[in-house]
Parts: sequence; C-alpha cells; structure tokens
Amino acid sequence: MRLRQFPEQDQFIELTRSANVVPVGLEILADMDTPVTIMRKIYSNEGPAFLFESVEGGERWGRFSFLGTASRSQIKIFKDCIEIQQNGSTQQVSHDGDPMGYLRTYMDQFQPAVIPELPRFWGGLVGYLTYEAVSFFEKIPNDLSIDSPLAYFMVPEEILIFDNISN
Repeated sequence: MRLRQFPEQDQFIELTRSANVVPVGLEILADMDTPVTIMRKIYSNEGPAFLFESVEGGERWGRFSFLGTASRSQIKIFKDCIEIQQNGSTQQVSHDGDPMGYLRTYMDQFQPAVIPELPRFWGGLVGYLTYEAVSFFEKIPNDLSIDSPLAYFMVPEEILIFDNISN
C-alpha cells in the first residue's frame, strides 16, 4: 500500500538549486515482508547487490535495513590502479598509493540534498575492503594476485530502506 511520496515537486525543484543528488522517496506499507523477502523479490541474480542490516550496541537490531541491486558505477581498487565501470565503459586510473584519496575526490562530484524524512545513510559508496587493503596504510604482506581487487565499491542507482520499526 502506497503511503506517501516525497519530496513534493516544489521542494524537489528548490533542492536542485544547491544539490545535484536529490533522492525521491516512496513510502509503502510492507508489514507482510522482511528485508530478506524484499531482496528475493527485487534481485534478479545479476550484478552487484547488498543487504545491510544495522545493529545497535552489537546485540540489538537497528532500525533500518538497506537494500540495493543496481549500480550507477562500480569501482575496483587493485595494487597499482583503480578500475571504474560506468555507463557501459571501463576506465583505469592510477591511485599513486592513495586509493582512499581518489575515492574522496570521486565522491566530491556528488552534492547530496538533505531530506529530513530519510536516515543519515541513503546513498553513497557501498562495498568492502579486503584485509590486504590495509597494506595501503600499514606494512603488512599483500599476497593477493595483481588481478584480485583489494576493494570493491558501487554507487547504487536505487536503495530500498526498510524501517524495521514501522515496517
């Protein structure tokens, strides 16, 4: 059941004056679903996907679960370079030993709007770092193959946010 859509059109237009990423939300009632059942409904077993369950204090379920199945771009960090897949093409750039600096610069292109109805996280880089990625910051052995990514991130095209309190 559709409950509401936000922001309103006039608020959306106003937000685009200071932001180049403005989320559009649709709140629906999902009292017969869980984050896992929703993921089974939306994921076609193709491409990257994620389901993050938040936990507070290490023992209690958090309020939100985050689901994503489509990406705007994918970023793989290797020992010597970064590979960016976007709009059907792949580009390689050097990270000069500072891949996190590159990621910060990459994310600077996005100016997100503030939408009070949404949780603090509603988009951005989603991914993982391998243990060996610590070799960029500390002197540890890195025995991964040069073809194996040390980190993988995606910028989701859509995110479903499941409110575990209100379903």
